[in-house]
Amino acid sequence: MGERAEGGEVENPPARRWRSNPPQQAAAAARRGGGWRAAETAAEEEEEEVMVVVPLEALPDDGLPAAVAPVEAAAPVGEDPMVVIPDDAVLSIISFLPLESAIRTTVLSKEWLRLWKEDWGQKSRRYEIRARCAPSVEGLLKILEEERRLERLSVVVHTIMKSSHLREIIERSADRRVEQLHVELTNPNVVDKVRFHLPILSRMIALQHLSLRQIVVSKMRFTPQQRFNELSEICFHFVSIESYMLRNVITRCPNLRVLDLRSCFDLDAVAISPGGPKLSSLTIAGCKHLNKVNVVGVTSLRSVFYSGRFLSSFYLPRTSRRSSFTDLYICYDGPIIPMVFGKWAQDALPKLSNLSNLTICSNSLKIVPSLPDEERTTQLKWLGGFRRLKELQLLMFDIKTINVFDIYAFLQSFHFPNLTKLFLQLPRIREDVQEAVREDVLQSMSEGVPEYALDNLKVVRMMNFNRTRIEMHLVRFFLRKARNINSLQLVSLFHNAIPLGLAVQQGDVIQGALASGVIQESNSGAGTTQPCHSEVFIDF
Repeated sequence: MGERAEGGEVENPPARRWRSNPPQQAAAAARRGGGWRAAETAAEEEEEEVMVVVPLEALPDDGLPAAVAPVEAAAPVGEDPMVVIPDDAVLSIISFLPLESAIRTTVLSKEWLRLWKEDWGQKSRRYEIRARCAPSVEGLLKILEEERRLERLSVVVHTIMKSSHLREIIERSADRRVEQLHVELTNPNVVDKVRFHLPILSRMIALQHLSLRQIVVSKMRFTPQQRFNELSEICFHFVSIESYMLRNVITRCPNLRVLDLRSCFDLDAVAISPGGPKLSSLTIAGCKHLNKVNVVGVTSLRSVFYSGRFLSSFYLPRTSRRSSFTDLYICYDGPIIPMVFGKWAQDALPKLSNLSNLTICSNSLKIVPSLPDEERTTQLKWLGGFRRLKELQLLMFDIKTINVFDIYAFLQSFHFPNLTKLFLQLPRIREDVQEAVREDVLQSMSEGVPEYALDNLKVVRMMNFNRTRIEMHLVRFFLRKARNINSLQLVSLFHNAIPLGLAVQQGDVIQGALASGVIQESNSGAGTTQPCHSEVFIDF
């Protein structure tokens, strides 16, 4: 799932299949980041035939944990320490976690992985509806009628389907008390004709997670009694839904915690009134007709992810010293007008002193050096600094001398006493015209960054590293300024790249870092430190 840096269309990944051993692959995907959709994708690489159902070992019929038995002894040395925890206790622990976090627990123990497989297989079903393949839509309805109890249901339709079929699937899901529902239409001839009636979801009294993809939402009205009291997470990807309809849904979800909107092209505004749901995470990416975001009254927000064009009407909640707002991701696919930044920042952004994780793009970095000297201190002081920031990720659409200057200006303008990880995402596609780079100019620019600025920085990762003169300068900069760095990870753009040691002269600081193991080269980011904001929403 991604968005092009210059405002291109968000790519639509190919249709997916469920294969025979999903949990183990899901665990690996979750470790790399990307959520439950990425976990599904990782589990779909080898299956050749369409699977109707993938049953595994059964749990008790009611699916509820028994009483927790006391732990009598610790595991012997060398054995899995998690085996001393009773199965029912493990399942109880996992039941309190979000899906992504629950998947990640499978790396802790083989026993936990076994329990996850059993629980997932017993209570989950994924169906793919294709022309001339079983099951048909009618066959699926019959299968669902025979199911006793389901927690998770995923239906991906590649063929013809009627709106009435969708309605019947929802009715069957309600009868099975489904808690997590995913519906996706991949046939472009069907998407614009089938309508999804959201009010009927009020029948699904157990529904907690709703995921729709490539769906057109109807304009049906809600009755006052139609509410979604248990719904805590909504994911709409490539969903055609108008702003007033989204607002009607949100106001009927008192326990909504996660709202994920991607490529919802009919949306022109996302507004949540004070007194509404206590939302903790908001994601908006690729909604190209959007012109307003107003969540200023949602003081419960902890994470905001925005990727798209610059919006002058963009209002995040005002925060205090005790605010829980800790994660901010802002990536603009176009320029920001410096003249409006001061007023916009005071209206739009919360105090950033409590942030733990920050991701910004190179377009955002341009703001700091573009501010007049007499205004810079005043306008940046409003943001409150980054005293608690632990992780910084910079998404660079280009990497030229001016971009390096923007990075240094940002590092110079703020104090990062607790910054321990820095991720630099470099562009995969570069301009053919090579810039004339003067090392003395780059060196002079870097001197403005205080010696203490990166004292606590321990890990730096540079993705799409191409060994250009500017990138080599940045490597030397981090080795020089981050005096306590213990891992500088360079993930090469090319698999046949020349080893870095052969590209530098004897006595270069890079030689010493290679010899001591501080610099680690690789051709894949899989084995490197992963950022908290591992999903970047744009195509590099």
